[in-house]
Amino acid sequence: MKTTSYARAFSVICCGLLAVACGCSKKKSEAPSTESKVEAKTEAASPLPASSGLARYDFSAPPQFVTLPSELNEISGLAATPDGRLFTHNDENGTITEVDAATGAIRKEFQLDGNAGAKDFEGIAIVENRFFITTSAGVIFEFAEGKAGETVPAKEYATALSRKNDIEGLCYDPLTNALLLACKERAGKGFDDMKAVYAFSLDSMKLIPQPRFLLPIAQLLPGARGDQFNPSGIEFNSRSRTFFIVAAEGKSLVEVSPEGAIVGQVKLDKFHRQAEGITFMPDGTLLISDEARGEDPTIARYPLRAAP
Repeated sequence: MKTTSYARAFSVICCGLLAVACGCSKKKSEAPSTESKVEAKTEAASPLPASSGLARYDFSAPPQFVTLPSELNEISGLAATPDGRLFTHNDENGTITEVDAATGAIRKEFQLDGNAGAKDFEGIAIVENRFFITTSAGVIFEFAEGKAGETVPAKEYATALSRKNDIEGLCYDPLTNALLLACKERAGKGFDDMKAVYAFSLDSMKLIPQPRFLLPIAQLLPGARGDQFNPSGIEFNSRSRTFFIVAAEGKSLVEVSPEGAIVGQVKLDKFHRQAEGITFMPDGTLLISDEARGEDPTIARYPLRAAP
């Protein structure tokens, strides 16, 4: 009887140890690798809220690409009129081009006169019947739409910005009746870890000294090769009432609230070589232009997702 009791006790202990060992082994095999944890954390860190403007577009599927004529190899900014006409410009001269958004064909071109004829232009905006264009040094020109082949006068407005800021995006902000200028480089004194967007008031026709938006670089998605997010275009989304900022360097798109908070971000590595311009058509279609870079210049069309 005594021997049997010892045997039973030994058997119970062995079974217990075996169960513990199996449990540990199971937990160890089920635990994700360090790489999996990092991936899961990255995916969970930047989900797109259902209410965001970015969530209304599908960035996982190839967009419809419209090929542009070679004379638009250096295509930069984009702007659409309320009636759905699309305008762009070359970044090396004052030629304004109306493009067929569906085919890429040039509908007409007109030229800016005088001092606006040969500048480094980086963004265009349309406010009702007023056209605006900015240089990389932050100089703004205002002009009226011209007829095909016409040369039109342009009024010049200086700002406190310079080539050190390297302006690469321009859009109209209807919430404050101002033009917004996105800085590719320096955000300004005291803002070394930020990317800045400044506002040029259309009421006073002067630059507002304090940035409209200050975006922490650490919160902006870097490119696949680690290159920093450097804005190349900006546009207001009238449906979500937020701002979309695209970056050729960093190959991503960030959505910003009117208060300057980052609402969401998506990568553009798959389908874009050098995203320079951005705008929205009246039906909500998102357009992003890419410079040629040895291929054809293009405009990518992202339609709105179907309503659920």
